[in-house]
Amino acid sequence: MSYQYSKSPALNSLDPFQYAYFANPYESPYNEDGSYRADETYYALGEYNNKKTSSKIIPDCGFNVLREMDETSSRTKNIKTMVRAGIDYSIINHLRFVGLASYTYSTNRLKEIYGKNTKAALDNRLSIDNNTIRNMLLSCNAM
Repeated sequence: MSYQYSKSPALNSLDPFQYAYFANPYESPYNEDGSYRADETYYALGEYNNKKTSSKIIPDCGFNVLREMDETSSRTKNIKTMVRAGIDYSIINHLRFVGLASYTYSTNRLKEIYGKNTKAALDNRLSIDNNTIRNMLLSCNAM
């Protein structure tokens, strides 16, 4: 039997190590009033370094890695159970019965929560909208 539970920020479209490497260390992550300040350089740096970022679209309030880490979460719960039973029975000399039975139960649950002003929520919404539009076009062309 095994059980695994993990909780982390839902950084689907962002590699935190890449962000730490390219982020401007002189930018403040917070405004004077304590609200999240938009990162002005991270997505612009990719264009200057001939590197394509995952998405040029950012939320109206701007991108802030601390908001992404504070307002998103990804929770994973995995359970696996395996039971095996065997029998080896000698009926008479040179005749025996051998049997094996096994049962396996496995679950993998993932729950992701996105804050409304996060890039993860925007990317998720855009992927749903793109799939919806594509499915509508396919169904319209089929008629």
